[in-house]
Amino acid sequence: MNTKCRALCAALPILALLALGGGGSSARAEEKKPVVGLVMKSLANEFFKSMEEGAYLAGKELAKKLGKGGKVFIIEGNPGADNAKMRKAGFEKAAKEGGLKVLVSRTAHWETEEANTLVTNLLTSHPDVQGIMAANDSMALGVVKALDAAGKSGKVQVVGFDNIPAIQKMVKDGKVLATIDQFGPEMAANCIKTGFRMKKGDHLKGWIKTPVKLVTANDLM
Repeated sequence: MNTKCRALCAALPILALLALGGGGSSARAEEKKPVVGLVMKSLANEFFKSMEEGAYLAGKELAKKLGKGGKVFIIEGNPGADNAKMRKAGFEKAAKEGGLKVLVSRTAHWETEEANTLVTNLLTSHPDVQGIMAANDSMALGVVKALDAAGKSGKVQVVGFDNIPAIQKMVKDGKVLATIDQFGPEMAANCIKTGFRMKKGDHLKGWIKTPVKLVTANDLM
């Protein structure tokens, strides 16, 4: 970063909005930060913690439903991606605490049809599976499609992540046990409101976080 750029960054407030791969919400306002990358690194760390927290909540709900010894799959996001790693870590933490047995952990790269194909094959080799943790709702849709074809929908419990509209009907119908909402629209609204406050001269620092919430059929009634 050259001297001119550093001087410009030092004179301007920074309002950082973060939305990474599959949902989430976190924003931070900083006054006179000369190195933008440090702010974004700190923000990303906070954001990824919420990813792990959400997956942990979904995993806990599955463990509560299945009880100790329940046999599960984890359907991961893109290998190596930070959000995928944190969601997997949250699932694994919940599985360990709840006494679940993870039979298989495989990636479907966030994709519905890939998750459908993957789970169709896994059901053949592990017909005794009782629950499936999908790292986003798009993959959860594929999981349900595979379970429908195998006649196991509603018998094998599924949890997802993102609370997309397409998954909500499946939660209501009992095909999906739960999903996670990180309130993405509220993230954008918070960012706009904060920007206007800073424009008016308010001196703001710190985080504006939206919640991480477990969503079950009771929440959608």
